[in-house]
Amino acid sequence: MIAATTDWAERASLAFRAQFESNGGQIVGQAKLRDNEVNFNRTNADAAINKLETTKHSGLRGKNSQWSKPWIVQGTNKPW
Repeated sequence: MIAATTDWAERASLAFRAQFESNGGQIVGQAKLRDNEVNFNRTNADAAINKLETTKHSGLRGKNSQWSKPWIVQGTNKPW
């Protein structure tokens, strides 16, 4: 699981983790993107973002949206 360190991102990642684990999922790794990580590590950030799958909820942010799907749920009917 990859999450930013901003307040809203911390809360969102905790909610995601709780729901994912309550449905039998298991988090096997976790990383935190510090503030401005995208600015300092653009190559890796872009590579990770480009691997996300957009959903109808991704909106204007496209793949770089909290509603885009990571590899673990791509191709499923799971919302995220």
